[in-house]
Amino acid sequence: MKRFSAALVLAVALLAAPSFAAEEPKEEGKKESPIKEVSILWKWANFAILAGALGYLSSKQIAPLLQKRSEEITAGLAAGEQAKAAAEAEARAVDARLANLGTEIVKLQNEAKEAREREATRLQRETAVELERIARQAQVDLDSAAKQSALEVRSYAAVKALELAEAKVKAGMTPTVQAALINNFVKKVASGSEPAEARN
Repeated sequence: MKRFSAALVLAVALLAAPSFAAEEPKEEGKKESPIKEVSILWKWANFAILAGALGYLSSKQIAPLLQKRSEEITAGLAAGEQAKAAAEAEARAVDARLANLGTEIVKLQNEAKEAREREATRLQRETAVELERIARQAQVDLDSAAKQSALEVRSYAAVKALELAEAKVKAGMTPTVQAALINNFVKKVASGSEPAEARN
C-alpha cells in the first residue's frame, strides 16, 4: 500500500509537471484566448481531481498506518517505562542489600561461630564417650591379664611345690627307709589289704 501511494503521487507529479512547464509566461498587454483559459482551467481541474483522489487514497492508507505506528510508539514507550521501573526497583533492591551488607556479614559470622561451637561440643562429647569406652576396655584387659597372671603364678607355685616336695622326699629317702617301705607294702599285698593308691 505504501508503494502504491508513492507511485500514485509520482504519477500525478509527472503528469502535472509538463502541463505547468508548457505554460508560457504572459506577455504584458496581450490577452489570452478563451480556449487557452479554458485549457488552463481544465488543467487545474484535472490537477485538483488528481490531488483530491490522491489525498483521499492517502488518507485511507496513511491514517491506519499512522494509527498503527502511533500505537507501536505508545507500546514501546510503555515497555520502556516498565523496563525503567524494573531497573529502578532492582537498583533499589541492590542498594538495600548493600546497606544491609554489614548486618548480613555480622549475621553470617555469628552463624559460623555457633556452628563451630556446636561442632566442638559434638567432638568433645564423642571424644569423652570414646575415652570412656577405651578405659572400660583397658580395665577388662587388665582384669583378664591379672587373672591370667594369677593362674600362671599358681601353676608355677604348684610345680615348684611338687618339685620341692619331691626333693624333700628324695632327700629323706635313705636305703633303710626304702627297704622298710617296700617291706610294708609287700606285707599289705600279701595280707590282701592293698593300699588305696595301688587299687586306684
